[in-house]
Amino acid sequence: MLKQGRIVALDTTSNLLARFTRHTLNLRLSNESGLPEALRARATSNEGTWVFRLAGFDEIEPLLAAIRQAGCTIDDLRLTQTDLEDVFVGVMQGADVREGVAAR
Repeated sequence: MLKQGRIVALDTTSNLLARFTRHTLNLRLSNESGLPEALRARATSNEGTWVFRLAGFDEIEPLLAAIRQAGCTIDDLRLTQTDLEDVFVGVMQGADVREGVAAR
């Protein structure tokens, strides 16, 4: 991957995906106005869906528990993995990956 004429990522697709592996929890809530500010700060809103970026699976249950405690009802839930587009965006926003070694 090139950014402003310099190489910022040089590796195989599978290795790049492995370096940027993270999951995204997408939630559609029936009463999203009840989502606490602390949870809103962790998420982005995209067309009525709250998108939470997760570092690991262990974050899912505490997040869902906090949503339930806030009185929110989940209408739809999707767990997705990083794809090559996510890697590209991550690299272009500042992650510097050269010859398979991530550097910040």
